[in-house]
Amino acid sequence: MAIDQASADDLDLAMQLSNQTLTFPDLMAAFRLFYGRSFSAGDQLPDLIGQPVQNALEYFVNSPEFLQRPQNNHIVLLAASKILQKQNNSSS
Repeated sequence: MAIDQASADDLDLAMQLSNQTLTFPDLMAAFRLFYGRSFSAGDQLPDLIGQPVQNALEYFVNSPEFLQRPQNNHIVLLAASKILQKQNNSSS
């Protein structure tokens, strides 16, 4: 994929995420997706309902629980690699 196309795809995804707001079912699905478990009575419900989906993505991906799950290491490393790659491409 060409760099210009990747940038256009990233912009399109960012626009889609910024136009969608999180619902309660989305929040419950996010717990399963990012934490590998369901929301439980002891969890504090993050104030994300009605917020842009991008906010929820940032909340969960940066949360200690997500980062401490060993099976997520490859996701974090891939994301970091992509960020570094973009920074290198933009500075060239």
